[in-house]
Amino acid sequence: MNQNEYLSPEKVSFFSSAKGFLKMKNGDGEFFVTLTYAFPMEITDAYVGVYDLDGNELGMIGALSDFPKEQAELVKKDLERRYYCPRIQKILSVKTKMGMTFWECEDTKGARLSFSVKDTYKSILRINDKRFFIVDRDGARYEIEDTSALDKKSFSKLEIYL
Repeated sequence: MNQNEYLSPEKVSFFSSAKGFLKMKNGDGEFFVTLTYAFPMEITDAYVGVYDLDGNELGMIGALSDFPKEQAELVKKDLERRYYCPRIQKILSVKTKMGMTFWECEDTKGARLSFSVKDTYKSILRINDKRFFIVDRDGARYEIEDTSALDKKSFSKLEIYL
């Protein structure tokens, strides 16, 4: 299989191993694979890089919709696990102490999130006017999908850093 090759359902298929790991089958055999988005913050239904376990590129999925639904769902599930990113719906508190900012938030599932950020101004990434990512000191990401959906108190805690 050539690098930079677009993978199609005519050439490859995806399935789950007995232990739940993603595998790809082609004319050369079956491979455990890892996946990455080419554009993780903008496009999540196309341009998915497929790699073997040594990090060698096997090809790219041009569009998940090209694959049968069950295979596309397996690929999406694997990507969601890799790119897990809680979505913040409420900011409960933001406190600064010794150069660190400590955040207490609630995600869209109602779970409480606690994380700390080193350089807050550099750690809040603007995607567009309403969408932001916050990267904590360990590199974990938290998404604010739409700042206009935050309540007034939450937005006022965030606004000073934007």
